[in-house]
Amino acid sequence: MCEWPERPQVPWAFVVFLAAAGCVALQLRAGWVPGPGQAALLAAACAAALAAVRRIRPALVGRAAVAAAAVGLALVSGSLELASQARGRALLEGTPVSRLSLTTVSDAVEGTYGWSSEAEASLGGVTVGTVRLRSDVPLGLRETVEGVGTFSAPGEGDAAEMRGRGLLGTVRLSTIRGRAPAPGPLGAFARVRASLLEGFRPDASEAHAVAAALALGWRGALRSTGIADTVSAAGVSHLVAVSGAHLSVVAALFGGVASRARPLWARTAVTGVLTGCFVLLCAVPASALRAWAMALASSASQVAGRRASPLAALGCFGWLLCCLDPTAVSDLGFSLSCTCVACLALFGPWARAALDRVVPAPRPRPHAGALARALSSARSRCVSDLAAGLLCFAASAPMAASAFGTLSLAGPLCSMAAAPLFPVLLASSLAAVALAAVPVAGAVADLAATGAASVLLGICRAAAAFPWAVLPVEVPGAVGAVASVPAAAALLALWPRPRTAALRRGVALVLAAAFVVGALPWLEPPSLEVLDVGQGDALLLRDGPRAVLVDCGPPGGGLAASLRSRGVASLDAVVLTHQHDDHYGGLGELDGSVAVGSLVVAEGVGASLCEGVASAADALGAPVRDVSAGDAVQVGGWRLEALWPEGPVDGTENAHSLCLLATHARGLRALLAGDAERGELSRFVPAVGPVDVLKLGHHGSEASLDRACLGALRPSLCVASAGAGNAYGHPDPVCVTLVEGSGSRFLCTAEHGPVRVFADTSTGVRVSVGRPEALAA
Repeated sequence: MCEWPERPQVPWAFVVFLAAAGCVALQLRAGWVPGPGQAALLAAACAAALAAVRRIRPALVGRAAVAAAAVGLALVSGSLELASQARGRALLEGTPVSRLSLTTVSDAVEGTYGWSSEAEASLGGVTVGTVRLRSDVPLGLRETVEGVGTFSAPGEGDAAEMRGRGLLGTVRLSTIRGRAPAPGPLGAFARVRASLLEGFRPDASEAHAVAAALALGWRGALRSTGIADTVSAAGVSHLVAVSGAHLSVVAALFGGVASRARPLWARTAVTGVLTGCFVLLCAVPASALRAWAMALASSASQVAGRRASPLAALGCFGWLLCCLDPTAVSDLGFSLSCTCVACLALFGPWARAALDRVVPAPRPRPHAGALARALSSARSRCVSDLAAGLLCFAASAPMAASAFGTLSLAGPLCSMAAAPLFPVLLASSLAAVALAAVPVAGAVADLAATGAASVLLGICRAAAAFPWAVLPVEVPGAVGAVASVPAAAALLALWPRPRTAALRRGVALVLAAAFVVGALPWLEPPSLEVLDVGQGDALLLRDGPRAVLVDCGPPGGGLAASLRSRGVASLDAVVLTHQHDDHYGGLGELDGSVAVGSLVVAEGVGASLCEGVASAADALGAPVRDVSAGDAVQVGGWRLEALWPEGPVDGTENAHSLCLLATHARGLRALLAGDAERGELSRFVPAVGPVDVLKLGHHGSEASLDRACLGALRPSLCVASAGAGNAYGHPDPVCVTLVEGSGSRFLCTAEHGPVRVFADTSTGVRVSVGRPEALAA
């Protein structure tokens, strides 16, 4: 059992980097360029702070002055970046796109609006800035194009994000008049990468997609095959995103080449050049650039005979990057990478010591055999891997929850299971990509890479299959960005050294809580809930861990938040009754927060999806399924049978609404009418017979139903989904009077909030509402 490590010292350079990165990130999002008066006020505040430090701790004055100057330089760099963006945006707004030369700097991603990438815009050989580039054809990395199109500046909704990323706006190319490889070293590396990808064929299989992401940083095939969602749910996205772990393996592989250089400085230089070439082949992601710079700093320290400090290297490089490229601090991959590296450097020894006490160890024997030594070594490796996984999970969880609205609880264990496989997988992937054109050696390397990738995918799928693998959460962006800092500071200040018994009790409590969280979805009673999403429709049908959503409400209706608050992390299917934005507008909110198995639409709609639905479906990676009258969707104990329309439609009219009869094995029957009105209902309700619940068509409008429909259906409960104070007067008083006059109970989300009906009709329809006080009134 290892001893408790001493509290680590935090290098001043790392503290300065944290302060500079935080200030620059806030500055870019706010678009704040200080004027002379504000700059003078800041200088005066710094002088006052230095005077106070001099009185309290005179020895810290020098460091405090250096820190203030470093943060000030970073803010100056941020101001220059914002001023440059403003000038570039003004220039692009007044310049025809046909005069621009656009050089792509990122891989293209396919969507409903064509292919999207980032590109440097140049005018007369002078770089204006970076833009989001959209085109109808895919453009390669470091490819220069010219053509005809339009430029649009960021809107209010995405202005802060685009400022942070350094994007001036969006260029939409309608016609490409010329395209050619970009000149220079970066263009040469991009051409080599494109040639390797073409020979390796990442789209050949899911295993090839994983290998291409590992070896060359190509994630396009991961997105197109849907593997990216599986890897994310398993919490091992860092394994397929090029970072420090990749460079460590690459440096080890290149060790044989570098070992021929006798002096240490020569070996260091060769390794640095070779790993730098790997970073260039992977399109220079910020996280990989960070890892490469830190590796160079560590190697330089060894050459100089000094002890390397990962935190000091991270602080120096991070601050330098803040000054050279302020937009890098807004890159999520870079932020997560820095956070994990800092957490491992600060708390890695403490976490390993704590887990060493929790995980039982075999008693040492004087003459232990080879098997005992191997088991002891395997235990130590598992403890180290689990400690690293838990630390990275704890450090990145707030930021990941803020960005994606989910937490992968399976991440630490899945990372531990995949850690021994990672070096083999990366090495075989590099060999497979490099030898793809060599007949025998390429086939052997390809077999090894795809076999290892298949094992990794099996681990990910097994982890993602559990209901508790992904926990839906809602964390404000500001909280997620800074939550790790005070938590880390508190742990450093306390530096606890609990006893083994206390640690084991704590682990037992955490495991018990995880078991309870995992069991909760299975205990969820079958129910149908009309969600309160404003002036729109969204109905959630659940049966244990299985769930289906009928319609998604309007844009900004808070659908994703509603699902997260109910613990819904995955949907077997989303059914869209028709293509009006108050029924499909919230579909885009599900991307990154809720996994969707398939998208179900009426017959004919799949071939004529509107841009909003098609774009959201692409982002979700959900296949589209058409259903016609008589078809059914089975989810758990729920069966949703399509009753209308009777033939192909395009989904653009209320009369095209997909009407569903939802029945559960426990006896509940509900008719979900979408926006269909009495003219459509009269065609099929006589054959439906009595139902327990009627979700009124068209938000309870005057034309939603008549006495004949009510007489045929005889619902115990009628529910209308409408927004409070809507301009349409929904629900219409005529409809309400008609329902209540028939003896049915009437509820509306505008007044009662979400309405939930439980599928247990042994004692009648059991209902709960979000605002019970409205029932008493």
